[in-house]
Amino acid sequence: GLPVDGTPGVKILTDLWERYGTVDSFDTAYWEGVVVAMIMERAFIRAHEKTGKITPASVNKALESFAGEDFGGLVPSVTYSQDDHGASFTARIVQVNEDGTYVPLTNFFTPGKEKIRILK
Repeated sequence: GLPVDGTPGVKILTDLWERYGTVDSFDTAYWEGVVVAMIMERAFIRAHEKTGKITPASVNKALESFAGEDFGGLVPSVTYSQDDHGASFTARIVQVNEDGTYVPLTNFFTPGKEKIRILK
C-alpha cells in the first residue's frame, strides 16, 4: 500500500512513523519492515491461540493457516500453505517521482494470469 491508497494498513504505517519518528515520509524499507512485523505478529498470536505456546513449529503452522489474510491493504492478501510459502505473487506498476512520491500506474495483478489495467 502507498500513502495515496488511504487504506487502514497505510494508516497504521503512517501512525507508526509519526509516533516513533523513524522516517519523515513514505520509505519502502520501512514499509517492508512493517509488513513483515504485521505478518509475524499475526502468526505469533495465532500460534499462541492454537497451541498455547510459540515455537518454530507452531509459528510455521500458524503461517500455513493464512488463506487470503488481509493486512489492511498494506499488501495484497497473503496465503501460505504447506507446499507454498510464497505469500503473494501480486504486483502493480508504480511511478517513482523525483521528489520521492509514488503514483500507482496499474491495478494490482498476478503476472501471467491477469490483465494489467492502466489507471491513467
